[in-house]
Amino acid sequence: MRIEKLKEEDIGGYRKLVKIIIQNSPYETDRSKNEEVRKFSKDYLLMGLRDKGRIYLIGKMKKKKVAFCSAFSYGGGLFWLEWIGVNKDLRRRGIAGQMLRSLEKRLKRKRIHKILTITRVKNKESIKMLQGEGWKRRALLPHYWNKATFFLWEKEIE
Repeated sequence: MRIEKLKEEDIGGYRKLVKIIIQNSPYETDRSKNEEVRKFSKDYLLMGLRDKGRIYLIGKMKKKKVAFCSAFSYGGGLFWLEWIGVNKDLRRRGIAGQMLRSLEKRLKRKRIHKILTITRVKNKESIKMLQGEGWKRRALLPHYWNKATFFLWEKEIE
């Protein structure tokens, strides 16, 4: 699999992949799915491509787009992992871990020292993947985003 920074010519395929993955998430409500998909509008992505504090990665197998990652600067040497998603048919093959390691390499070059994210407490697959990649669970966030309960995670970038 090749992992690349998103390019303008890939925005259409990236948006389709994001929409499919988010709309099929068993952990999101209809309201949260719609809110999250809107974050990946063409205009928003174009603006993000010009923002040095934002990273969009796309995973490709041959010409097929199979995974995506979105992260942004939180300031003070911190980055926030907003989304990571893998095509449903290709999960549990280490693709999400590859995406995270690629993101970490890019962040290390930017002198970022820590990355943060959240997962729903029910999302056992993401929890297992983050633990396997060396992330540490730091807090329980009850009644957080859209009134759901989340774990806060962090990883030191070495």
